[in-house]
Amino acid sequence: MLIERYLYSFQVWPDETWNFDPAVYELFRVHQNRVELDFSEREFELFRSGLSHHGLTLREVERVPYADPQPVL
Repeated sequence: MLIERYLYSFQVWPDETWNFDPAVYELFRVHQNRVELDFSEREFELFRSGLSHHGLTLREVERVPYADPQPVL
């Protein structure tokens, strides 16, 4: 059985309910870049859950079916 993989794109942001120091929010605001990683749906949910246990949330999550990169010669 083939497990479908996706390329997930998202931003990481500290959870507002964790009462982080304001400097943490400022750091994330200044360095806010989108992250792209490939996962199966289950792997992504485990990844997201693991981050949430440390007070990090994923925002603006999008995904597209993953395809192996093709070299351009």
